[in-house]
Amino acid sequence: MPKAQKGKKKAAPSRPDPCLLAMPTRGKSSEAVKDTGLGQTSPEPSSEAERPGQNALGQPDKTSNYIVMIKLDGTRNPTITRLLSLPPWLTLDKVHEVLQIVFGWARCHMHQFEINLITEEELAGGWPAPPVMYLQLDPEYMSDDLQDDYKIEIESEYTLADIYEKPEWKNRVSIGYEYDLGDGWMHTFSLLGRATPGTNAQLGAPNDIRVICLDGHGHGAAEDSGGPGGWEAVKEAFKHPRKAESKELVDWYKTQCYNGSRKGLDPHDFDVMDLNDRLEAFQPKPPA
Repeated sequence: MPKAQKGKKKAAPSRPDPCLLAMPTRGKSSEAVKDTGLGQTSPEPSSEAERPGQNALGQPDKTSNYIVMIKLDGTRNPTITRLLSLPPWLTLDKVHEVLQIVFGWARCHMHQFEINLITEEELAGGWPAPPVMYLQLDPEYMSDDLQDDYKIEIESEYTLADIYEKPEWKNRVSIGYEYDLGDGWMHTFSLLGRATPGTNAQLGAPNDIRVICLDGHGHGAAEDSGGPGGWEAVKEAFKHPRKAESKELVDWYKTQCYNGSRKGLDPHDFDVMDLNDRLEAFQPKPPA
């Protein structure tokens, strides 16, 4: 399947991806976020340990979770989004693992984070500035020349708080997560605020669960589909699965796609409770 035409991207060079599976050849934003209980309160805790991240008034403090909306850029009908509650101490390598779970990816491609600063020129409709930094799993393979062109750091050495609370970046930093540097699936973070003691209670989650999905829209996109344009072609094929031009794509998704399903595809399928069951097994430990 031919790749969809893409605009010019700014991304750090990468190694060849060993995990590509060829597809068969063939001839904006989601609705408003539902009430997540961010403004609700809960009964007084019996101890501080029961309510991590709150001050003496039971309100969020600097250790409480970030509430982050993450959008898979270029997707539509529906726009694929996930609303997450993430602890400030979570390192970016762990954020990668969370995103693989909640977006349904199969962990078989390269990824990187890019850190951008929103400028006055961009707010006025101009071009965004180049990323100030890339974060990767292991940038050691980069040559010295490439390291000179890009500031590339190790993702496990940075936490969300390192990014969002850095004084010179405060209130104007944006995080992007690119998965599969060939297809170029970009996930854009929007920091909405902090969790309150009532956030977990809204979904009946224990207070010691620090990584939780609060809401979302859309079934995860297919691996190796060629980016947003290819994903649209897969969805279109399932609208008319018996047509000759659709059958090959449908069969590919059901039998060869790394994160496909023999049951077929419903682009609107999303189950927040199922996601949280999977996240519960992942739960990272805070630093000592």
